[in-house]
Amino acid sequence: MTDVKPTILVVDDEAEMIRKPLVRQLRRAFRGYSFLEAENGEVALDLVEKHQPKLVVLDLMMPVMDGITALERMKERQQLKKTRVLVYTAAADKELRIRALKIGAIDYLDKTSPIEEVLARVHNFLSMESTDEALIQAHAANEVKSRFLSSMISKLKEPIADTLSLTQVLNLETDAALSDDQKGYISEITHNSETLLSLLEWLSKLHRIENNKLFSGFKNISIENVVEDVLELVTPTAQSSNITIKAPSSDTVFPKIRTDETLLSQALRVVLHETLKHCHSGAEVSIDLLKTDDESLRIIIKDNRQTEQTPETNLDMDPLELLSDEHFLEDNTGPDIGLNIMQQVMEALGGKIDFSNEANIGHSCAIELPLKHQRSDVFERLYGERQALM
Repeated sequence: MTDVKPTILVVDDEAEMIRKPLVRQLRRAFRGYSFLEAENGEVALDLVEKHQPKLVVLDLMMPVMDGITALERMKERQQLKKTRVLVYTAAADKELRIRALKIGAIDYLDKTSPIEEVLARVHNFLSMESTDEALIQAHAANEVKSRFLSSMISKLKEPIADTLSLTQVLNLETDAALSDDQKGYISEITHNSETLLSLLEWLSKLHRIENNKLFSGFKNISIENVVEDVLELVTPTAQSSNITIKAPSSDTVFPKIRTDETLLSQALRVVLHETLKHCHSGAEVSIDLLKTDDESLRIIIKDNRQTEQTPETNLDMDPLELLSDEHFLEDNTGPDIGLNIMQQVMEALGGKIDFSNEANIGHSCAIELPLKHQRSDVFERLYGERQALM
């Protein structure tokens, strides 16, 4: 059973000279803690089992059971996961101290160290414990949120997909019997259902990115093969809308790049699908590869849409802020959440996405990637936070 207050256990066979004076000093410095004492490793193990102290200040040279043996028993019982051990000893044997550290002690102090240093070390170790507990609690809360979000997305998709299916049936079976107004209502229901499904799909992708489930790992890949595979997937969509896609020229051989193939493919597919979505029948989309210098490579996607102005895509806005924007669903030409998420993906890969538009000429998108991956701030956020808790 654990104490109400967190506990510090001091283990030393020299009661009057070492243990009790040290406890008095610690008690003055750390008033929010309770304190226990033990004269050898055997007594210490019983107290650790009963009270699960936050910190054990442990001497190595003691009768009955020495500190090394006590450390080994604590490790066998999996107690070092919850209790930190600071070796506090007069033993001059360096190998003995190193052995204690290898077993699981967090550090050691010589008994000749000034009390100010001892108190500072103890303070640091207790602060580390609080930080670890906060991280563990945050991780647990995030896992609960993750399961809830996955379940919510799945449950929301089902009725929306059913609604979409029913509107398709109505269009096929009762088209002649519907008035123009009724056809308009069905069209609006269909459009809104497709929009909601699209938003849920991108919310699911964002969720998977944040939980490190879309990352397949960094390796050397052929950019030509990635583009070829993506074109094979999006070409049927282009053909159904009477849009021509021109593949890159095969004359130039490009060096392999070190990146995450899964995420790069996702980003390229999103950009192409968004380009096709805004193109008119008969439009042409071209893809070119360009090695800009010795350090980067560009994938350039162009189309010949004839428009005077392109809806602005706010790639700096957080995707969840887009979802909470009350005008987002009302504005069909507003910012696209898919491109926003892919901008974050490209930043995680050490690259970027740039868009440009020339009136009455067309639009272009350039995906730029480093030939060798460099750890970006976004990469550290997506990878580092999760790895720290694994």
